[in-house]
Amino acid sequence: MPGMTLISNTVRMLGKAWLVPGMALVFFMYGCGFHLRGSFELPPGLENIAIDDTETTSDIAPVLKTHLRRHNITPLNNIEDAKLVIVIDSEKQQRRVMTVSSAGRVQEFELIYTVSYSLLNKETPEASVSGQTLTLTRDLRFDETAVLGVTSEETRLQQEMLNASAEQILRRLQNVAGAKPVKGN
Repeated sequence: MPGMTLISNTVRMLGKAWLVPGMALVFFMYGCGFHLRGSFELPPGLENIAIDDTETTSDIAPVLKTHLRRHNITPLNNIEDAKLVIVIDSEKQQRRVMTVSSAGRVQEFELIYTVSYSLLNKETPEASVSGQTLTLTRDLRFDETAVLGVTSEETRLQQEMLNASAEQILRRLQNVAGAKPVKGN
């Protein structure tokens, strides 16, 4: 089969021909600061961070802790020892009916997740932010014949909203943590 050998050799040559430009593109993108969506760097010095959800016992606190650990940061258990504190003020998950069939059956829901939080910088109090609110929504189609599938899809969407909220809070934390103390006269 000489035709197959020719095709195989051509594919191998093209693969090698694209290797150098492909690697150059990767290094260029990395060098210019390109990051995939969802990836970000937290500033150094976040070793003294804590999460305070004592008022709400929130679903997002464990997700925030997981995201911090992915960045090799272990949140403190004692809030008094922390220089930075993420305070979860309130959290709410809702389901709202969006569409109904002519027979009066629900066809589509809107899932709504809202979290209110504050970011406290004990070293630089003027950098602290309070009363921040994030609201995320996702649409969920309801199929009466696949109730279990809809339930697992709803759980997946709720987890996705928690992860997206945690990432947004940590992005905002970058600004609060990066603020330098103002030196007096």
